[in-house]
Amino acid sequence: MTLKVTLEDGALVMESAGGAKVPIFAESETKFFSRTVDAQFTFLTDAAGVASGLIQHQSRFSRTVKKVR
Repeated sequence: MTLKVTLEDGALVMESAGGAKVPIFAESETKFFSRTVDAQFTFLTDAAGVASGLIQHQSRFSRTVKKVR
């Protein structure tokens, strides 16, 4: 699975391969949620605080996605 996270007009937007762009909203520094799909996202960070991937929580499963670039 490929997820693309970008900053657009001051807001984080997530897009899956072939899917629509969905804004995501912060619960904390690392936890985000979507208002349009039933999903939550936990960003993983390294020791320096740089994002290294994320965990997508949706329905009854969780999936870890590694940062590519």
